[in-house]
Amino acid sequence: MEPSKRGGVHRFLSRVWRLFCGDDGLSDKVSPQAASADTLRELHKTIKKVTEDTEELRFNTAIASMMEFVNYLYKLDAVPHEVVAPFVQILGPYAPHLTEEIWQRLGNTESISLAAWPTYDESLLVSASYPLAVQIMGKLRATVDCPTDADEATAVAIAQQDDNVQKHLEGKTIRKIVFVKGRILNFVAN
Repeated sequence: MEPSKRGGVHRFLSRVWRLFCGDDGLSDKVSPQAASADTLRELHKTIKKVTEDTEELRFNTAIASMMEFVNYLYKLDAVPHEVVAPFVQILGPYAPHLTEEIWQRLGNTESISLAAWPTYDESLLVSASYPLAVQIMGKLRATVDCPTDADEATAVAIAQQDDNVQKHLEGKTIRKIVFVKGRILNFVAN
């Protein structure tokens, strides 16, 4: 393996170790608090992606998905204990020695290889909102939080409440609105 690639893998696994493990047990960042809905959604999204990618032999994208999840966890003040075990299980086939050690520190007595593969909950994958990119004359001016069931009129109303959008539409006449649900809202104005 090329040294540059080996370094990236080492950095990722080192980050996983630092996130979950302390001197003799779990790190102080691992907490017994319940996971938020966003954290559970990210976990189940990661489980689904890694499961599908591993079955289809797309190992690079599975690892990328796990890296994204670790990045997400690093942004949290505390990592809920309930998300550590399933994440360690999906990382297991890719880093068996590291995950076996973390698994034991989680209080499990049998090997991680004997544990059932975690399943994802489809209901947790559905988000109540999504980030909608708002453009004016093709230039990104804002990203607003838009409900997933919002129609064009609702999306326009939400976008027009944004200060930057208001600033760029001030004194202009809206000629056309292009709305692609779930993706983009573009105001054509002059």
